[in-house]
Amino acid sequence: MILAPPNHETGDDLPELSAAVTLRFPASSALLLHRGTWHDFPLATTGPVTMLLANSQEVMDALANAGSPRELHEGDVHKVSLADRFGVQLRPIL
Repeated sequence: MILAPPNHETGDDLPELSAAVTLRFPASSALLLHRGTWHDFPLATTGPVTMLLANSQEVMDALANAGSPRELHEGDVHKVSLADRFGVQLRPIL
């Protein structure tokens, strides 16, 4: 999983890519993100996996009403396209 630290309290509206890190965690792990942590959906690197995700109703509603994958800034959801904003695509270091 690729993560970058929260920066919304300093007024930043985009992640600081130089601070992004890859986190690899073993099966049966749990992960709780601090509010504002920039992240993407976790990827399985070996074999099939089952994941349980918990989101607020506000997040579920915003994502369900988005219609298609796109940038979104609604309620608790702030999604940005790194390709559009920075011209890059981050890939985890395995």
